[in-house]
Amino acid sequence: MFNLKVHTTILCASFLLFAFFLLGLLIVSLAQGCQPVPEPTAPFAYVSADRSTTARRTTDACAFRYFLSDTYPKLDDKTQKAAIREGFDCWQRACKNITFLDFSATDRVDLQIRFVSPAEMPVDVVDAPIGLLRQPANVTAALRRDAGKPAQILLNNVINWTPKAITKAVAYHAGLYAGVPTSNVAGALMSLTDWEMPVSAMADETAAINQLYPGGCADLKAKFLPLTLDVGGPVNTTIRLDQQGTLSVSALGQIRVGI
Repeated sequence: MFNLKVHTTILCASFLLFAFFLLGLLIVSLAQGCQPVPEPTAPFAYVSADRSTTARRTTDACAFRYFLSDTYPKLDDKTQKAAIREGFDCWQRACKNITFLDFSATDRVDLQIRFVSPAEMPVDVVDAPIGLLRQPANVTAALRRDAGKPAQILLNNVINWTPKAITKAVAYHAGLYAGVPTSNVAGALMSLTDWEMPVSAMADETAAINQLYPGGCADLKAKFLPLTLDVGGPVNTTIRLDQQGTLSVSALGQIRVGI
């Protein structure tokens, strides 16, 4: 009888411990099941794989001419051109000492904007942290600089572009081109994320662009060819010529050309 009681007591204690163990597992499982899914630390698309850690001006110019050479087929030309213009205007509003000019002559531009296939992108996918895991994320755009050629803002044409996304991509790469460093602040103009967020320069970005371009330059006072003027009398204007050549003048109405 004594041995039977001892074995019965041990068996009951073991059963209770096992029951408490199962109950603990159940509580932990329920607690984990009720936890919200963690927010992803990055979107599935990055604005760029190009980044800069320091502010650095690479040109004496302050008037940058750009040209859209390839368009996005899922948006009309007017919409995407307005979105591109807004990307440049973000910087012009932040700094009055620079300007971006929509130009029609492809051989005299500083920036060329193109929608291209992923094969033409220097990097089209990056390994990015998504929640608790690292997964492939599409790269929306890139800045290509080739010696002796205009810089190019390449926009990945497999991206489902919206006007806000185009504005963000252009603004980021225009900032890189002008010398503004990348930002880790969410919502910043120079952030690599938030690629469809409304964009405007933050205080530190405004300070950075104005430190890089502290005063006006002669380019802001000059006009660029081709140029159209409404003339009703004597006109005094400065036209910038990038190279020697022939200046052609045509007119509707009467014109007398002097020296």
